[in-house]
Amino acid sequence: MLRETSTALLYSNSPRLLLSRKSVNAAEKSFPSRWFTYFSKMQSGEIFIHDTSMVHPLALICFSNQLVYCKVPSAQEIERVLDTNENSSAEDWSEMMRIVVADASSKTIGSFYATKDTAKVLMN
Repeated sequence: MLRETSTALLYSNSPRLLLSRKSVNAAEKSFPSRWFTYFSKMQSGEIFIHDTSMVHPLALICFSNQLVYCKVPSAQEIERVLDTNENSSAEDWSEMMRIVVADASSKTIGSFYATKDTAKVLMN
């Protein structure tokens, strides 16, 4: 039986993992990134992971050998972000790029937005 306070994560092709209640991330309901690292996992009915850290997509660029490219956000992307983030304005997005990290088959595995200057530094 799962506790209501448990946060479930998927692990590749394995069964789901639950964050231990003692994990600093256990109380979080959503995460800006879908990538995590953990120090240990234990099974006691369910599989629990301990000592978790969220991995920012920027780390995927810096520490992996994946395909990375920039693209100008579409009007729909910008509209979606503006609808969900009341601190953003259309003016802010005139200088933004979407940084995409993809696997060998060009399937997107992560992305984030950065200014054009930041994108230029990351891509060089």
